[in-house]
Amino acid sequence: MWSWNRKWLFTALIFLFFATCSLLFASLISKGNCPEIKDEAQEEYLAVSDLTPFLDNPLDFDQLFGKKFVFFLESSGRGQLDARDVCSIEAATSLNPKVNFILIFSNEVQKINSTRNPALKKLLSKARNLILATVKNIEVVKGTPLEATSTNKFLETKFPVEHLSDFLRLGLLWKLGGVYMDLDLLTFRNIDEILSLKNFLAADTKDKINSCMMGFQRNHPFLKSIMDMVNKSYNPQVYSTVPRSLNLATVDTFGMKVEEAINKGRVKDVHFLNYTVISPITYENYFTLYDEMKGVLTEFMFKNSFGVHLWHSLGSKIKLKRTSTAAYAVVARKLCPRSFEIAGESFFNVII
Repeated sequence: MWSWNRKWLFTALIFLFFATCSLLFASLISKGNCPEIKDEAQEEYLAVSDLTPFLDNPLDFDQLFGKKFVFFLESSGRGQLDARDVCSIEAATSLNPKVNFILIFSNEVQKINSTRNPALKKLLSKARNLILATVKNIEVVKGTPLEATSTNKFLETKFPVEHLSDFLRLGLLWKLGGVYMDLDLLTFRNIDEILSLKNFLAADTKDKINSCMMGFQRNHPFLKSIMDMVNKSYNPQVYSTVPRSLNLATVDTFGMKVEEAINKGRVKDVHFLNYTVISPITYENYFTLYDEMKGVLTEFMFKNSFGVHLWHSLGSKIKLKRTSTAAYAVVARKLCPRSFEIAGESFFNVII
C-alpha cells in the first residue's frame, strides 16, 4: 500500500514538473517574438527627487539645495531630452560648479529612462551640481495669483507644453525664488554676476522683454504684478501671451515704456538686462546661428555676451555638419563636448 502511494506521488511530481516547464517555455517563446518589450524591473531609471513637498516649505528647500540655484523645465511629458537640450545644461553646470541646477520634469513624468537619455545619463555621472526632479503641476500654482487662470483659461490653450512651462516657471519663482533658464539658452561663462542681481528680467530686443531667463526673490511684489497681468491678458490662442504680459506689467507697474526700463538697467530693485547679455542673436535673425557665412559671430558673442538664446522652436530641425563653421556648431563643440560626442550626427539632425 505504501509502495503504491509513493509511485503515485512520484508520477504526480513528474507531471507537474513537465507542465511547469511547458508553461515557462511558452512564455519565453512569446517574449522572444517581441524582444523590444522589457520587464520594468530590468529597466534602468535615473534618480529623481520630488519637489512638491518643498513648495510650501521654502526654508527646507533652501537647506537642501542652498540659496544659489537655477531651474530648468521640461514640460512636454516625454521624459526625454534631446542632445541640444542637454548641451545647454552641460555648459551651465560646468561653467558654474558652485550653482545647483535643478532640471524639473512636469508631473506627467515619474520615471526617467536612462536608455532613452544617454547624454543626460553621461552628464549626471560628471555634473555633481545637477539634480533631476519632478513636481505636481497643480501644486505649483495652487495658492498663487495664477491659480484661477491656470486651472480655467489654460484648459483652452492651443500651446499646452509652452504655456504650462510659462505658468510653472512663474509659480516656482513665486514659491521658492531663484532663477529660471530655458533649455535653449546656452551660456558662455560663469553667471554669478547675473545671479547676484536677485530680481531681474532679460530683453531679447532693444524694446522687448523675453521670459527665457528671469530671477526673483520669493513673493516679490513685481512678480505678483506680472502674474496679475497674466490673469488679465492671458490668451490661450497666442503662443507668446505670457512673455507679452511681462512687458505689459513693466509699463503698468513702473509707468514707463519697456525700452526706457531696459535703457535704465534698473528700476527700483528690478534689473532689466540688455538684449546683448543673453540674446545677442534676436528672434528675427535666428538663422544667422546656422549660417556658415556668419561664423565670425562666434567671437563677437563670446566677447560681449553671457550666452545666447538659440530659438530651438525655429532652428531645431536645421541640419548642420559636425565640422560646420556656423556659430552654433562652433559653440556646441566648445561648451558641451560630451553631449556633442554622444549625439553623433543626430546633434544637428534632431527630429522633435
